[in-house]
Amino acid sequence: MREPHLIVVGPGRVGLSAAADASAAGAFSSVSVVGRRPERPDFLSHQPAVAYLEAHEVVARAPTVLIVAVPAGRIAAVAEEWAAREDAGSISTALHTSGVDRADVLSPLRDRGAVLASWHPLLAMARPEVGAFNGATIGIEGDAAAIDVAAGLARSVGARPLRLRSDRKPLYHAAAVFGSNHLVASLAIAERLLSTSAEEEAGFDDLLPLARSALANLAESGLPGGATGPLARGDLRTIREHLSTLDPQTRAVYRALARELLDRVGERLDGTSRTALGRELSAPATEP
Repeated sequence: MREPHLIVVGPGRVGLSAAADASAAGAFSSVSVVGRRPERPDFLSHQPAVAYLEAHEVVARAPTVLIVAVPAGRIAAVAEEWAAREDAGSISTALHTSGVDRADVLSPLRDRGAVLASWHPLLAMARPEVGAFNGATIGIEGDAAAIDVAAGLARSVGARPLRLRSDRKPLYHAAAVFGSNHLVASLAIAERLLSTSAEEEAGFDDLLPLARSALANLAESGLPGGATGPLARGDLRTIREHLSTLDPQTRAVYRALARELLDRVGERLDGTSRTALGRELSAPATEP
């Protein structure tokens, strides 16, 4: 059997990175990126083996792996567009990169003979990068045959494929949001509190080494061993000081996150400390 061809629809961060890394891995006979603008993206200027085409210029040759790397709201429409093409029968496998949608959003392509899967990197990608997926985890779910292709693609770019339950896909994506976007939200709160408490200018540059060191501790020791701070020490007095000075909305966020952390690190504390902390972190019926 001939090696498959890869077509990536969508010259965004994930699509461009996937095309570059798949090309470098040599897993495909050809790699093409399809965009709606005629100008070749600057990122591909150092990727001569990756073709850049508009949709009317590309021809799918059997067997083709199609990756739909567009915003979630456009995936179904793109699937319909490609399913309506004369060369749609050459598409053996269709993948999409949404974290929340199931593989079935590509169902028009199944009607043309393709097997379907989702292929979502657990990464916060601010820009396309070469080697972006190396060491990352990629969530996959869908048809059994497509999962094999998706897993092989993940391994070829240095990532770990993680099988997902299709009926729990939104829960998986919520996990990704907590692991990335909500970290940013926590740092935004921290930046506000830091700038308010300092006599001179202070901000994210002061907090990033703290955040990096916290993640490094987790990478080395996991939970509960990698946790630090007053809750991990059972320091009830300090936590009361925090709660007394926070505004009601921030206090509610603090309590919610601290209760979650207590569930994970409570085994490090004696029973009395755990009980006292749990009581303090339970929001009262009325806030001052």
